[in-house]
Amino acid sequence: KVKGCWDSRLANALLVKAKDEHLKPECMGCLLSDLLDHEVTEARTFAESLISSPPSTNEIERTKAIVAARELMIHAADVGWSVVWPVIQKDDAFGRKVIELLAYESDTFATKAGKLLTEDQLTSLYIWIAHQYPRAEDPKHDEAYWEEPRDSVTTFRDSLLQYLKQRGTRKACDAIRQIINEFPE
Repeated sequence: KVKGCWDSRLANALLVKAKDEHLKPECMGCLLSDLLDHEVTEARTFAESLISSPPSTNEIERTKAIVAARELMIHAADVGWSVVWPVIQKDDAFGRKVIELLAYESDTFATKAGKLLTEDQLTSLYIWIAHQYPRAEDPKHDEAYWEEPRDSVTTFRDSLLQYLKQRGTRKACDAIRQIINEFPE
């Protein structure tokens, strides 16, 4: 709805609202997505400021950090890797929440990650997800089912491997070998 009237005044107004500490995390995320799509530097700085290592134990601050991480990974030009990935590695629970949110956006994020992340980054992400969500625990469905977060994560995890495979580079082959060594089964 804002595409036709986007300007610096609207960007500033949305940024001020996104920073409102009384704003619910999901609403903040909606505003951040537009701001990040329009490459508003201050919005990126704000989103990054919410993500600390280790993440806050305050429930609202932690939820805002998780939402900000999701928005950076989906909407930032570099998928926010340098900010989000170290925190995911240090806090598995935080990482699991971020991945579960990203999994619902798996087409958007996986496509972007498949293009922008290096083979090493894709491999690290795949291996981390595979340890957190082991293939042996993947849901099995024989009939129609309502997709749960774990189903989405399974699809998301496997799409990362497909992007590595589709690259067809020597480095991608080395990455796949690394995954095979990590998960021989």
